[in-house]
Amino acid sequence: MKRFFTSVMAAAAVLNLCSCSNESIDKRNSDEAIVFDNVQTRAVVSSADELLSMGVFAQMNLGDDDKGEAGSNSYTMLLNNEHVSRTDSDDATPWTYEHTRYWVADRVFHFFAVWPYSGDNSSVTNVSLVAGDGAYGYSVTFETPEAADQELLTAKATYRTKTGQPFPEAVDFDFQHELTNVNLKIWSNGADDSKEDKIRVKSVTISNVTKKGTLNTTLSGSSWNYSSDKMSVTKEYDGDGTTVSQAQIIDGKLVPNAISENNPHNDRPGIPFENGLLLIPHKITNNSSVIVTVIYDLQRPIDAADDLWEEKTLQVMLPEGTWPAGKKLTYNLVISGERTITEFQINAVVEDWNTQTEEIDFSEQVEVTEKMQWVEGTYESLNIAKGEVVLYTDVDKVAICRFKIGTPRGATWTASLIPLTPSAMDAFSIVEGSKYGVVGSDEWQQVKIKINNPDPISARNACRLRITVQTVDGRTIVVKTLMPQEAVNNKIEEFTIIQNLING
Repeated sequence: MKRFFTSVMAAAAVLNLCSCSNESIDKRNSDEAIVFDNVQTRAVVSSADELLSMGVFAQMNLGDDDKGEAGSNSYTMLLNNEHVSRTDSDDATPWTYEHTRYWVADRVFHFFAVWPYSGDNSSVTNVSLVAGDGAYGYSVTFETPEAADQELLTAKATYRTKTGQPFPEAVDFDFQHELTNVNLKIWSNGADDSKEDKIRVKSVTISNVTKKGTLNTTLSGSSWNYSSDKMSVTKEYDGDGTTVSQAQIIDGKLVPNAISENNPHNDRPGIPFENGLLLIPHKITNNSSVIVTVIYDLQRPIDAADDLWEEKTLQVMLPEGTWPAGKKLTYNLVISGERTITEFQINAVVEDWNTQTEEIDFSEQVEVTEKMQWVEGTYESLNIAKGEVVLYTDVDKVAICRFKIGTPRGATWTASLIPLTPSAMDAFSIVEGSKYGVVGSDEWQQVKIKINNPDPISARNACRLRITVQTVDGRTIVVKTLMPQEAVNNKIEEFTIIQNLING
C-alpha cells in the first residue's frame, strides 16, 4: 500500500479528481442513476435499525482497456464519504444521497463503505482519501469509546459495465467487522462438584489496550496504524459479586466440571463484558502487554462459614498473540481455589464473529455407539452399579477403558481425570497417546490409566474419569451417555477411579 499524500498533495489531488468527476458526469451516456440496495451484514449491531446510514466512496476509471482507451488505470472520484441513508430498515425503504451519480458504459466502478457514518458518531473521524494501485481507497480514524461498545464495519463492491448491456440495478454491500470482539469467561477450580463454588467475582478490568488507530483500506486490502493512546475498561458487579462455575484447563482445553446442584451449567460464569469489548485489532507482545485485573472474594477453607471471605486481587498478563479483525476472541480464566498450586490458568479461543449469541451448548449430547467397557485383566475390581473401578497398585500395570462415539463426526474427544482427593492428581495419569481421539471412527477408542505412586501413605486416592467432545465450531460437551445401563439406573454419570492400598 502506498504511503499517505502530504496534505498539500492530497488537497491538489482531490481538486483534480473533482474536476475529472464533473467532466465524466457531464459526458455520461446513461441516465441510469447509481442507487444502493440489499445492504447485508454479518455484524452484530445493537439494533438492526441502527444501520440506516453509511459513508460511501465511489470511483470510476477513465478509459476502457478493451478498446485501447487511455485512462484505464486512472480513476476519478464520484463520491467522497457521501452520506447515504434511509429512514427505515424495511427492505422497501430506499437509500438516498445528495450528489446523484450515474453509470457509464465500459467503465470499472469501485465502491467502499464505512459504518457508522462519521457525521453520526464521534468514534469515527478524519475520513479521507488514500492513494492505491491506480484506484483510490480511504482511511478512517477510530477512537474506542469508554465502554468499548462501538463497532466499525466496512464493505467493498466492484462493477464492470459493458456496451449495450443493462446497467446494474443497484450497488450491493456486504459489511464485515474491522474490530476484534474480546471477551473473558471466569471460572473456578476450587471446589468439587458436590460443593458450592467459593469464588465470587467483584470486578474485572482489562487495561493497556490500544485506544485509537487509523484503518487504511484499498482494493488490495486493509491495515491498521496505531496511536500511542491506551485505555482501560472495567466491569463492576453489584452486591456480593457474581459466583462463578467450575472448570479446569487440561492440556490447553477448557473442561467444565459436571453438572450438580451446586454447579449448574445454566448458571455458569457470566461474560464479564456482556457482548464483549469491541477493540482495535493488534498484536500483543512482551513490549506491548495487555493486563487483566480480577478482584474477587475467596472463601478459605472450603468448609468455612459464609462470613469468612477474603478479598483478593489477581493480575494476569494475557499471552502473546494477535487480536484478529472480525473475530471473537474469548479468554477462559480459571482462578485457583484451595487445592491447586498455581494462581490461575488461561487459554484463548478464536471463533467467527456470528450474528447469533456465542454460547457453548452443554445440553446437546453426542451419539455413543458402544458404551464404556473396562478390559478384563487390566484392573483389580469393577463395580458397574456404583461406577467404580479399582486399579492395581503396581506402577507397571495399566487399566484400559474403551468405548465408541459415533457423532458428531469431525469432532475430537478428550479424556481427563478430575481429582476427588487432595493428592489424586499426582497419584494417577493418563498414558500419552490415549488422551485424545477422533469421533466417528469404527475402531475402539482407548483410554489407558496408570498408578504413579504405588505406596500411598493415607487413604485411597480417587479420580473421576471424564470424556468430553469438542465440536468443530468450538463447543465443549461433557459426555453423559457413556455409562452402562446399571450405572445409569443408579444415576452415575462418570466412572470413579480408585487406587487400592498395598494392604487394602
